[in-house]
Amino acid sequence: MPRLRENERNQLIGMIRGGVSVSTVAHHFNVTRRTVNVTLQCERATGSQKDRPRRLGRRKTTDREDTFIRLSHLRDRFKTAGQTTTEINNIGQNNPISKWTVLRRLKTFGLRARRPACCTRLTPYNIRNRLDWARIHSFWPRQVWNNHMFSDESKFLLERQDGRKRVFRRVNERFVPQCLSQGRAFGGGIDRMNVNRKTIFRLKQRLHETDTVSGRPRSGRPRCTTQRQDRNLVRNHMNNRLLSASASSRQTRGRNNQRISANTVRRRLSTSGLRARRPYIGPILTQRHQNQRTLWAQEHGAWDRIQWRSVVFSVESRFCTDHADGRVRVWRRSGERYQANCVREHDRNSSRVRIVTATSSASATLIIITILIIKVVIVMAVVAVVEVVVVVVVVVVVVVK
Repeated sequence: MPRLRENERNQLIGMIRGGVSVSTVAHHFNVTRRTVNVTLQCERATGSQKDRPRRLGRRKTTDREDTFIRLSHLRDRFKTAGQTTTEINNIGQNNPISKWTVLRRLKTFGLRARRPACCTRLTPYNIRNRLDWARIHSFWPRQVWNNHMFSDESKFLLERQDGRKRVFRRVNERFVPQCLSQGRAFGGGIDRMNVNRKTIFRLKQRLHETDTVSGRPRSGRPRCTTQRQDRNLVRNHMNNRLLSASASSRQTRGRNNQRISANTVRRRLSTSGLRARRPYIGPILTQRHQNQRTLWAQEHGAWDRIQWRSVVFSVESRFCTDHADGRVRVWRRSGERYQANCVREHDRNSSRVRIVTATSSASATLIIITILIIKVVIVMAVVAVVEVVVVVVVVVVVVVK
């Protein structure tokens, strides 16, 4: 609830004396009815609308500690408020202070946490060259400078912390040498590797201690299945290639009789080379069909490229616009596409709508939608016949009347 200022209290008293109700006044100033009543009682008791004096909070730091905070941050401008808080609390103070107390003390001395001005590390050779360049271009008029473009980088923060260093400085101390942060001309390892500063320091410390930067051995997450259960999973999917991972996870129990997920089953099968792929779909062939296809292949085995140019090969394509295509997956390894237990048979005379792409050796591609065209033509013909019948019936009825 906001605290009323002195002019607002005067308006409140004036509105009450003018006959406005307490509820209306409370709604106008966005306060409770109790606040309005307390203000009226204070005005009647003291004859004034001023706020009563309140007891301020007890200062947790002495003047000597305030001086220590100011001097420590003037000597080390990059020192954080948290570090100063830790130093003061470790001295043995009875009332520990927070970093917000340090920030308030520094604010009273005109020191605020600001981003330091970044500059490149310059050698004496670079300093002389820059000084000569400045002397040469110092007499250029504004018309000449209008033909030059100066680039400036901007950083936009989308998360809570940007990871930047802060420097405690006063106003107009941006380019003081103690407030400058020197960096490399082309960026450091943190920007190039896209890692945290803590990662760089940890690798550096590990290099000094062990003379290597390789990661330490880790125990890893405990496996929820035993090796025997892994072999059973692979055996079940080898026997039934169309068995889904979800069904296998419901049938299998892990260590300590705990449930396993479908992703666990997929990972175990992936280590054995089994992946979920679409099965090759082949028609149901009888012995007569197989003999006829063998004879056809033997007759056309000696054809040359000129004879094959007059032959059109059709390829069916299926397009899925929803999330799941409803296809059955088969677990197989690479090179097992046409294996007998990985082929799904179907009746070639079943009614389906397909998009057929016909391709010949002369690079001529034609998209033939035969079934849809036939259906459209039939529907149009039926509609036309119905319209003719309706017209004839109407004419006959009119003539009879």
